[in-house]
Amino acid sequence: NIGNANGLGKQYTTVNTAIAKSADLRQAFELALDRKVINKVVFGGTTQPDCFPWAPASPWYAAAKGLPCHLTANEKAAKAAFAKAGVRAPVTVKLMLGTDPIAARLGQVIQAMVKPIGFDIELQPTEFTTSLNRNDAGNYDTFAIGWSGRIDPDGNFYQFVNTKGSQNTSGYSNAVVDRATNNARKAATQAARIASYHAAMKQVLKDLPLIYLYHPVNRFGVVKTVSGVQVFGDGLIRAQFAQFK
Repeated sequence: NIGNANGLGKQYTTVNTAIAKSADLRQAFELALDRKVINKVVFGGTTQPDCFPWAPASPWYAAAKGLPCHLTANEKAAKAAFAKAGVRAPVTVKLMLGTDPIAARLGQVIQAMVKPIGFDIELQPTEFTTSLNRNDAGNYDTFAIGWSGRIDPDGNFYQFVNTKGSQNTSGYSNAVVDRATNNARKAATQAARIASYHAAMKQVLKDLPLIYLYHPVNRFGVVKTVSGVQVFGDGLIRAQFAQFK
């Protein structure tokens, strides 16, 4: 939460926390995270570590080409970014997360990873509906949450990072990102949209209102007596044409 002091959809203003006020601190936080270890320890190797809102299997992943992605931690760079922020350790960060065992494990792993850099993570397990309400109201520091995903890239990006985005609960506002994501909505070709998303993502990685960690890998089983089940890239089952053989 960097600018959502008044609630979703209301005027954004800087939130009075150290991590909200400093992109350098957010960079330090991100550089301390080891996505491969998170995948192994938290999820048993069942997810796909990544740094972007589009899955690698998507043709829109081309928008991430050439952009930095740290799948493993870089403690030296993280400490340098923390020092650049000019704050005194430890910096307390409250992390709101779910109440299930996997969420708890994720919180504990993140807590351990960023502690040597200078962060003191206060875990806040919160009932899901309550956490969503707090998220909308801007009553949180950081929030570990997933997104089911959409096939079109706009649904995975625009509403979270555009100033007018319907789910921009981070309170993030940047003219470069607004212009690029608006242009992507008007672009007539896939190449033009990819170029716009690339420009937007480049800026987002500098500001880090969001830190992407992984993509879930969806697995489905269908009994041999059933045919016609369609599974799209968003992980949702389309049963319209499903039938017993």
